[in-house]
Amino acid sequence: MIHTASLRLLVLLSLAAIGIAGCHWGDRYAKVEELSFIQGISVLEFDGVFLHVKRDLSSTAGLGLIVAGRFVDEAKLRMGNRFVLTNGRDVHETYQVLLIDQERITLKRQEVFDRRASREGIRAIETAVAVTPYNREEDD
Repeated sequence: MIHTASLRLLVLLSLAAIGIAGCHWGDRYAKVEELSFIQGISVLEFDGVFLHVKRDLSSTAGLGLIVAGRFVDEAKLRMGNRFVLTNGRDVHETYQVLLIDQERITLKRQEVFDRRASREGIRAIETAVAVTPYNREEDD
């Protein structure tokens, strides 16, 4: 008879193996779109602990930054956290932080297209994007 502790260990090892296989598959076959910056974000920097995200207040796109369900001008995020860029009408992009280091930030982007008015419904497209950390406020 298998003890509870042994069963738990077996389950944890199985989950770890599935996670590693999933990451390996993602590295090999996933296509990552390289971006120079994210429209609506003026600062995207990593300090070694947090990813600092700041809304571009000078942008003509008028995108709002939402973190944890609240409109904010800036936020500090960790891996796994999400932020949303939206104009409240036709632009709605959700970004989830996947990997962060000093040289590259990898995010999962989900773009939502609401075309219910033309009877096409709502459509979402998910892609992986990578950005070199930047501060467009210091470049000005």
